[in-house]
Amino acid sequence: MATQLGDLEISSIDGTTIRGNFRSRHDKNVHRAYPGWGASLLYDAFSSLAGLSRSESELEKHIRSVHFTTPDTDRTDFTVEVDDPAILEGLSPGAWDSYFLG
Repeated sequence: MATQLGDLEISSIDGTTIRGNFRSRHDKNVHRAYPGWGASLLYDAFSSLAGLSRSESELEKHIRSVHFTTPDTDRTDFTVEVDDPAILEGLSPGAWDSYFLG
């Protein structure tokens, strides 16, 4: 049986900007924002919310920035910017239990 690592929600997608919140259930620490986290978020979101498979390494090439409002805590709001809105095609806001990020 898999262990749930985190709670994630994408609350809005506006052009090239994704906003939402993340709670770490496993580590109890969201740590710090970096492009690889943004790529992992999108990989997990496409899989969990849209049933689509995307390459995490390909997604990372399109991450402009990732920001956590409260790094190094158990939960944070986040903003992820990508360089092209087409990268987000097929993705819509939603919440999911993550077995990938936590």
